[in-house]
Amino acid sequence: MDNNFLKASELCKNCGLCCSGALFGNAPLLEGEEEKAIELGIKPVVDEGEGAFNLPCPHLKGTACSIYPDRLHVCGDYHCLLSSSVLEGETDFDEAVLDVESAKEQAEWLIDNAAYANLEGEDEYKLSDYQAHFKAEYEKDQFNLRYYQNYFLYKLQVQVEQGKPVSKEDLHYAEKTRDYIELIHESFRETSMLKDYSDFIESVRG
Repeated sequence: MDNNFLKASELCKNCGLCCSGALFGNAPLLEGEEEKAIELGIKPVVDEGEGAFNLPCPHLKGTACSIYPDRLHVCGDYHCLLSSSVLEGETDFDEAVLDVESAKEQAEWLIDNAAYANLEGEDEYKLSDYQAHFKAEYEKDQFNLRYYQNYFLYKLQVQVEQGKPVSKEDLHYAEKTRDYIELIHESFRETSMLKDYSDFIESVRG
Protein backbone atom coordinates (compact mmCIF):
# COMPACT_ATOMS: atom_id res chain seq x y z
CA MET A 1 0.00 0.00 0.00
CA ASP A 2 1.24 3.52 -0.84
CA ASN A 3 3.18 5.07 2.06
CA ASN A 4 1.52 8.46 1.61
CA PHE A 5 -1.89 6.84 1.83
CA LEU A 6 -0.93 5.26 5.15
CA LYS A 7 0.34 8.60 6.43
CA ALA A 8 -2.84 10.42 5.38
CA SER A 9 -4.96 7.71 7.04
CA GLU A 10 -2.94 7.98 10.25
CA LEU A 11 -3.32 11.75 10.21
CA CYS A 12 -7.11 11.46 9.86
CA LYS A 13 -7.43 8.90 12.65
CA ASN A 14 -5.65 11.25 15.04
CA CYS A 15 -7.53 14.39 13.98
CA GLY A 16 -11.32 14.07 13.88
CA LEU A 17 -11.92 17.79 13.28
CA CYS A 18 -14.15 17.18 10.26
CA CYS A 19 -16.46 15.00 12.40
CA SER A 20 -16.47 17.17 15.51
CA GLY A 21 -18.18 20.32 14.26
CA ALA A 22 -14.91 22.26 14.34
CA LEU A 23 -14.79 22.56 10.53
CA PHE A 24 -18.40 22.13 9.39
CA GLY A 25 -21.89 22.64 10.73
CA ASN A 26 -23.20 19.48 9.10
CA ALA A 27 -22.31 16.80 6.56
CA PRO A 28 -24.26 15.94 3.38
CA LEU A 29 -26.08 12.67 2.77
CA LEU A 30 -26.47 11.01 -0.59
CA GLU A 31 -29.98 10.78 -1.98
CA GLY A 32 -31.69 7.83 -0.29
CA GLU A 33 -29.05 7.58 2.44
CA GLU A 34 -31.37 8.92 5.15
CA GLU A 35 -32.62 5.43 6.05
CA LYS A 36 -29.10 4.16 6.60
CA ALA A 37 -28.34 7.20 8.75
CA ILE A 38 -31.36 6.48 10.93
CA GLU A 39 -30.30 2.83 11.29
CA LEU A 40 -26.93 4.08 12.50
CA GLY A 41 -28.56 6.35 15.07
CA ILE A 42 -27.83 9.54 13.12
CA LYS A 43 -30.71 11.97 12.73
CA PRO A 44 -31.05 13.35 9.17
CA VAL A 45 -31.82 17.05 8.66
CA VAL A 46 -32.49 19.18 5.59
CA ASP A 47 -29.89 21.77 4.59
CA GLU A 48 -30.76 24.00 1.62
CA GLY A 49 -33.12 21.31 0.34
CA GLU A 50 -30.59 18.49 0.59
CA GLY A 51 -30.26 15.71 3.15
CA ALA A 52 -27.57 16.12 5.78
CA PHE A 53 -26.76 15.35 9.40
CA ASN A 54 -25.59 17.72 12.08
CA LEU A 55 -22.16 17.55 13.64
CA PRO A 56 -20.57 16.50 15.94
CA CYS A 57 -21.24 12.95 14.78
CA PRO A 58 -22.51 10.83 17.69
CA HIS A 59 -20.16 8.04 16.63
CA LEU A 60 -16.98 10.10 17.00
CA LYS A 61 -15.02 8.60 19.88
CA GLY A 62 -12.01 10.69 20.69
CA THR A 63 -10.62 11.37 17.24
CA ALA A 64 -11.75 8.17 15.50
CA CYS A 65 -14.96 6.75 14.03
CA SER A 66 -16.55 3.98 16.11
CA ILE A 67 -18.60 2.66 13.16
CA TYR A 68 -15.85 2.86 10.56
CA PRO A 69 -16.90 -0.21 8.47
CA ASP A 70 -20.48 1.14 8.27
CA ARG A 71 -19.71 4.84 7.91
CA LEU A 72 -21.73 7.03 5.56
CA HIS A 73 -20.59 7.91 2.05
CA VAL A 74 -19.32 11.41 2.82
CA CYS A 75 -17.23 10.08 5.68
CA GLY A 76 -15.35 7.73 3.38
CA ASP A 77 -14.90 10.22 0.54
CA TYR A 78 -13.92 13.42 2.34
CA HIS A 79 -10.32 14.60 2.54
CA CYS A 80 -9.42 17.98 3.97
CA LEU A 81 -6.75 20.12 2.32
CA LEU A 82 -4.14 18.85 4.77
CA SER A 83 -4.81 15.14 4.32
CA SER A 84 -4.95 15.62 0.55
CA SER A 85 -1.60 17.39 0.65
CA VAL A 86 -0.04 14.55 2.68
CA LEU A 87 -1.60 12.03 0.29
CA GLU A 88 0.00 13.81 -2.67
CA GLY A 89 3.36 14.02 -0.90
CA GLU A 90 3.26 17.82 -0.84
CA THR A 91 3.25 18.20 2.95
CA ASP A 92 5.54 16.44 5.40
CA PHE A 93 3.62 14.20 7.81
CA ASP A 94 5.25 15.68 10.93
CA GLU A 95 4.39 19.21 9.79
CA ALA A 96 0.80 18.13 9.19
CA VAL A 97 0.60 16.65 12.70
CA LEU A 98 1.69 20.00 14.14
CA ASP A 99 -1.13 21.76 12.25
CA VAL A 100 -3.65 19.22 13.55
CA GLU A 101 -2.46 19.57 17.15
CA SER A 102 -2.51 23.36 16.91
CA ALA A 103 -6.04 23.37 15.48
CA LYS A 104 -7.28 20.98 18.17
CA GLU A 105 -5.74 23.07 20.96
CA GLN A 106 -7.21 26.29 19.58
CA ALA A 107 -10.63 24.69 19.08
CA GLU A 108 -10.58 23.38 22.65
CA TRP A 109 -9.82 26.87 23.98
CA LEU A 110 -12.62 28.41 21.92
CA ILE A 111 -15.14 25.85 23.13
CA ASP A 112 -14.06 26.17 26.77
CA ASN A 113 -14.32 29.96 26.60
CA ALA A 114 -17.53 30.22 24.58
CA ALA A 115 -19.29 31.77 27.59
CA TYR A 116 -17.72 34.22 30.01
CA ALA A 117 -20.48 34.53 32.57
CA ASN A 118 -23.99 33.44 33.39
CA LEU A 119 -25.86 36.65 34.08
CA GLU A 120 -29.28 35.07 34.46
CA GLY A 121 -31.65 37.40 36.24
CA GLU A 122 -30.14 40.58 34.88
CA ASP A 123 -32.62 43.03 33.35
CA GLU A 124 -30.50 43.53 30.27
CA TYR A 125 -28.76 40.60 28.61
CA LYS A 126 -25.22 41.08 27.44
CA LEU A 127 -23.57 39.15 24.64
CA SER A 128 -22.03 36.74 27.13
CA ASP A 129 -25.54 35.76 28.25
CA TYR A 130 -26.46 34.80 24.71
CA GLN A 131 -23.24 32.82 24.53
CA ALA A 132 -24.06 30.97 27.74
CA HIS A 133 -27.55 30.18 26.48
CA PHE A 134 -26.24 28.93 23.14
CA LYS A 135 -23.66 26.71 24.80
CA ALA A 136 -26.20 25.31 27.27
CA GLU A 137 -28.31 23.94 24.41
CA TYR A 138 -25.68 21.28 23.75
CA GLU A 139 -24.85 18.15 25.68
CA LYS A 140 -21.30 17.74 26.93
CA ASP A 141 -18.90 17.19 24.00
CA GLN A 142 -21.66 17.99 21.48
CA PHE A 143 -20.89 21.69 21.01
CA ASN A 144 -20.74 22.73 17.34
CA LEU A 145 -17.94 25.27 17.09
CA ARG A 146 -18.63 26.10 13.44
CA TYR A 147 -22.23 27.13 14.11
CA TYR A 148 -21.14 29.05 17.17
CA GLN A 149 -18.60 31.08 15.19
CA ASN A 150 -21.35 32.27 12.83
CA TYR A 151 -23.59 33.06 15.78
CA PHE A 152 -20.92 34.90 17.73
CA LEU A 153 -19.96 37.18 14.84
CA TYR A 154 -23.61 37.91 14.07
CA LYS A 155 -24.25 38.97 17.67
CA LEU A 156 -21.20 41.22 17.66
CA GLN A 157 -22.27 42.84 14.40
CA VAL A 158 -25.77 43.51 15.79
CA GLN A 159 -24.24 44.96 18.93
CA VAL A 160 -22.11 47.39 16.91
CA GLU A 161 -25.05 48.34 14.68
CA GLN A 162 -26.98 49.22 17.83
CA GLY A 163 -24.17 51.54 18.89
CA LYS A 164 -23.08 49.37 21.80
CA PRO A 165 -19.36 48.95 22.54
CA VAL A 166 -17.62 45.60 22.14
CA SER A 167 -16.08 44.45 25.41
CA LYS A 168 -12.38 43.70 25.68
CA GLU A 169 -13.23 40.06 26.44
CA ASP A 170 -15.47 39.66 23.40
CA LEU A 171 -12.93 41.31 21.11
CA HIS A 172 -10.22 39.01 22.46
CA TYR A 173 -12.44 36.00 21.77
CA ALA A 174 -13.12 37.29 18.25
CA GLU A 175 -9.38 37.64 17.62
CA LYS A 176 -8.70 34.13 18.91
CA THR A 177 -11.48 32.89 16.63
CA ARG A 178 -9.97 34.72 13.67
CA ASP A 179 -6.56 33.13 14.36
CA TYR A 180 -8.15 29.68 14.49
CA ILE A 181 -10.14 30.25 11.28
CA GLU A 182 -6.97 31.44 9.55
CA LEU A 183 -5.31 28.10 10.31
CA ILE A 184 -8.42 26.23 9.17
CA HIS A 185 -8.57 28.27 5.96
CA GLU A 186 -4.93 27.64 5.12
CA SER A 187 -4.64 23.98 6.11
CA PHE A 188 -8.05 22.30 6.30
CA ARG A 189 -10.79 24.02 4.27
CA GLU A 190 -11.26 27.40 2.61
CA THR A 191 -13.87 29.58 4.25
CA SER A 192 -15.19 33.10 3.69
CA MET A 193 -15.55 33.39 7.45
CA LEU A 194 -11.88 34.41 7.65
CA LYS A 195 -12.59 37.62 5.74
CA ASP A 196 -15.77 38.24 7.74
CA TYR A 197 -13.96 38.05 11.07
CA SER A 198 -10.91 39.98 9.81
CA ASP A 199 -13.06 42.79 8.44
CA PHE A 200 -15.06 43.04 11.65
CA ILE A 201 -12.00 43.13 13.91
CA GLU A 202 -10.35 45.75 11.70
CA SER A 203 -13.51 47.91 11.83
CA VAL A 204 -13.62 47.74 15.63
CA ARG A 205 -9.90 48.30 16.08
CA GLY A 206 -10.12 51.24 13.66
